[in-house]
Amino acid sequence: MSGLFGELRGRAAQAQRSAASLVENMFASNSRSVLVALALILCSLSDRVAQVTKPRSVDESLYFTALFASLEKMSKEWGHINGDSKARVATDYRRMVVERNEITSRFPTSFGIYNLSYLDSAGLIARYRKVKKEFSILKAHPAEVEGERVKVSYTLHWVSYKKSNLAIGLSDWSDVYFRYDRERAKWLVDEVVLGGI
Repeated sequence: MSGLFGELRGRAAQAQRSAASLVENMFASNSRSVLVALALILCSLSDRVAQVTKPRSVDESLYFTALFASLEKMSKEWGHINGDSKARVATDYRRMVVERNEITSRFPTSFGIYNLSYLDSAGLIARYRKVKKEFSILKAHPAEVEGERVKVSYTLHWVSYKKSNLAIGLSDWSDVYFRYDRERAKWLVDEVVLGGI
């Protein structure tokens, strides 16, 4: 195995020397025209890269759509159940805490009647210390393909912080199913299914 890596390292070093030699020869012969050509190529490539890598707007995201479809359904079905207690803060689906991660990090803090807070672990600890009770959060999960549909799930958890340990316990969930509408050329919410322990 080490012989293979040694051979690969040798080839990589040889390729670097060849590229450096080529660049030196280009600059020695006609440096001004080479620089202009390189600048033009880089400018055109940067425009193309920007077009290709330009992120879709958040409102087109399946995760974003699934989050608000989940909040709407949870609020309608469970909004009247969760009362404030000595141990827990009542879940207000219109003012929800969402775990900040790679999926949710660029979502807006408000949409319609919903106002959201996105917190990482440090933010969750700070919030627990402030309210001194368990509180609920939503966590986004990677999308899954199920037959002709795509499923995006959000789980509701209760957060506590005791003895320097952040505890996040599963409570409920929402599975949002999307189907692709060929006529409209976009994904539409097909079904929202709630579940719980």
